[in-house]
Amino acid sequence: MRFLFLVLALVKSAQQQHGLRHGDYQRYHQYITRKLRRMRKSLHFQQGNRSKVIPKKLTPDLVTDPRFITLKVFEIERSWAYAMQLKTESNTELRKRFQMISRLRRAVFRGNQLSDLLNELTVLDAQTKLELRGYIQWIHGMLAFELQVSTFTKLPSKHFFLTECHVDEFA
Repeated sequence: MRFLFLVLALVKSAQQQHGLRHGDYQRYHQYITRKLRRMRKSLHFQQGNRSKVIPKKLTPDLVTDPRFITLKVFEIERSWAYAMQLKTESNTELRKRFQMISRLRRAVFRGNQLSDLLNELTVLDAQTKLELRGYIQWIHGMLAFELQVSTFTKLPSKHFFLTECHVDEFA
């Protein structure tokens, strides 16, 4: 059985419905945090209890539901949303810029974890894998842009085609 879900459609609809239409990254970050908690609880994938956090590693054996992949995507989204929130707040404060870059690095780290998981998974169809790889490369590009690295050219042109297709669906 193969899973098919539209990553870009999922992310864009969540962004538009929960704060990003108005540029409210804090509201979006809070929404994603609450959503992650609800998803972990419904998947019985909680990471400890109130007193102690014990992170669980997502392995290919555990991925029996497409919500596990959605969980990883929303972890990346949460880090990205917090980084963008800090970016809007960091007009003159240099410390907020460093924290923003740290959050983007965390998003890239989680994207790399998802990429490693994608290489081992056989339950995702080709379109979903392509969209996830494009999304991960977009996160890499966000970090490269903030670090002002001009040699970043890994984003495939197929990702832009997929983005245009999904934007047309929402219009």
